[in-house]
Amino acid sequence: MKLEIKPSHKNTHPLNGILIKSKQLEDWLMCLTALEINLQNTSVYAIPATIPNSIWGCFVLFEKKSTNGFQNNLIEYCQEIHNKLFIPEFSTIFPQINPTELAQFFKHHPHVYHPEFGLFELETPIDWESLLEVPIQQGYEITAPIPAPFIPKTIQKIEIKPLPPEKSIKEMEEKMFPKKETLKDKPLSPIEKVKLKLLNKAFEKSKDKSKDAKIEKRSWLKKMLPYLGGDDSKLNNYIEKKEQDFEDLERRNSSEMEKLMDLFKNNPEEALKYAIPIDFNNTGRGGNQGAFTMAKRWQSMGLFGNEGNYGSGGNATIFDDSMYKLQQQYFQAATNFINEGKYDKAAFVYMKLLQNNLLAAETLEKGKLYSEAASIYLKMLNNKLKAANCYENGRMTSQAIELYKELQMNEKVGDLYSSIHNRTEADRHYNFVVEEYKNLDQYVKASMILKNKMNDKQTAQPLLLKGWREKKDGLNCLNNYFNNIEDLQHLSKEINKIYSAETDETNKENFLYALKLEHSKHKDLHAQTRQIGYEIIAELAPKNRYIVSELSFFNPDVQLSKDIIRFKTFPNSNL
Repeated sequence: MKLEIKPSHKNTHPLNGILIKSKQLEDWLMCLTALEINLQNTSVYAIPATIPNSIWGCFVLFEKKSTNGFQNNLIEYCQEIHNKLFIPEFSTIFPQINPTELAQFFKHHPHVYHPEFGLFELETPIDWESLLEVPIQQGYEITAPIPAPFIPKTIQKIEIKPLPPEKSIKEMEEKMFPKKETLKDKPLSPIEKVKLKLLNKAFEKSKDKSKDAKIEKRSWLKKMLPYLGGDDSKLNNYIEKKEQDFEDLERRNSSEMEKLMDLFKNNPEEALKYAIPIDFNNTGRGGNQGAFTMAKRWQSMGLFGNEGNYGSGGNATIFDDSMYKLQQQYFQAATNFINEGKYDKAAFVYMKLLQNNLLAAETLEKGKLYSEAASIYLKMLNNKLKAANCYENGRMTSQAIELYKELQMNEKVGDLYSSIHNRTEADRHYNFVVEEYKNLDQYVKASMILKNKMNDKQTAQPLLLKGWREKKDGLNCLNNYFNNIEDLQHLSKEINKIYSAETDETNKENFLYALKLEHSKHKDLHAQTRQIGYEIIAELAPKNRYIVSELSFFNPDVQLSKDIIRFKTFPNSNL
């Protein structure tokens, strides 16, 4: 009998096998793993190719319904015919053969048929243990990663670390001002001075104070010119030349102070290099009889510089009204620097030229140069409070705290510790303040520190009650005591309790005023506060008829107001 395999549009037998077309064992294992097939419970057979000593693929004996539906171009499902023959899916065998005949043809083992490799007997399944080598399990060591740096969700503290005052001063000296330059005009030589002295007898400056004032001939020269041949061009040219010489020499020999003031007007930053401190006390005259000379003054253009450079020529004693003019010029220059935002240069003028350390420090503080300002307050003015303020404004909290501690300003110290979230130190210094207020019988202030800065109402309440009992600003103590009670039921009980146990004829009027405040704040307590108010007014009215005016607060009745006026006017009348 000749058997043939023909295509079919459907499967006539169950799919109980699979062919994997690949020469590679790795592909077989990949497909079997994807199909979730257990090798220990499944028979797999290697299929030879038509070429000797070659592999076509493998055949796996299993039911399709047990797979997970994995699809791959290497896989082809097979139909099982009466447990003896496997043929590809969507094919049929021709002619039809019954089970008895099929069992006779394939007596010993099932066979698989495929057009690419023909008929193959499934005799010996693959021994996986002989093919696969199970890797030896090696020990492993777990290495924990280095903990990541802690990144806070909220910033607890921002603080600027300033330089110590001495280093801050040194930084200002080195960086605030430009390098030195030399003046173009040289001083007069001895011969030029003699020449100027001689020319001065023939010429003089015009008395006109305007900017364009010219050189004029002296009266004796004007009278002599007609006799010397005033119309002679050579003589006129000679005289004009001498006038020009006089003007040049006069300009170069003009008052060093005039040069300086002109330089301040035209180039104030350059002028700072040559300016000299005004000596208000006639000190530091040195050589040259204390005369002012236009020379370099500053080895360093810093605020605290010169390092002993205040000897001869460091200061000058200035006579007549020149000192006042120069002083005004310095003040104007400082004002201009401030308007331009150059606070460091303005501070230099105030300190080095006007010798006013306070204005220098205030100028630096205004320019938000807090570290430099604090250095001047500490080093030059010994003003720790202002220095502490500068450190605080500049977020140099630690330095501010230390100065406030020296000044024994414990509340300020507590505030700064709170700003950097150091509650332990903050509360410790707040407690110092509370004790100081308690010793002074200032219980309201002590309670405010406890309530607002230490968040401790529980400790504040007994202090307020003590102030009420001891009549130490009792009304304010009681008002704050009631104000600290948020629960209305508790407040109602405390009002009754203090009225019955903590009041007498000496403090009931104050209790009435405190009661009025609670009456205006809480409508739910009107019945209670009105009743107590009536009782107190009735008790105090015989000795103080004006107290009855308070009735209108609890009961704004028009007729009652009229009765109150009659009673106050005629206390013995019948209402």
